[in-house]
Amino acid sequence: MLLQKDAVIAKLTSDLESHKKQIDTLGKREGIGITASFGIAGFCGTAAPDFSQLVSQADTALYRAKHLGRNRIEMDLPASAPLRA
Repeated sequence: MLLQKDAVIAKLTSDLESHKKQIDTLGKREGIGITASFGIAGFCGTAAPDFSQLVSQADTALYRAKHLGRNRIEMDLPASAPLRA
């Protein structure tokens, strides 16, 4: 689990894509197949939802990533979440 304050979604997904590539490279070097899926949850503003709600949203996004083919990044974010770079 990764907690990040004031995360910029575009930067976060770029970083996670980089981690996925590193994991894939490690697996190939060791002769095994490794994939990494990530689920992202978040909120906007200063009124944070209950922590267990955020964990549940991230978990839902993670299982959606696995269901859609693994080795993916899926998000459960409010519609108002900024996607700026």
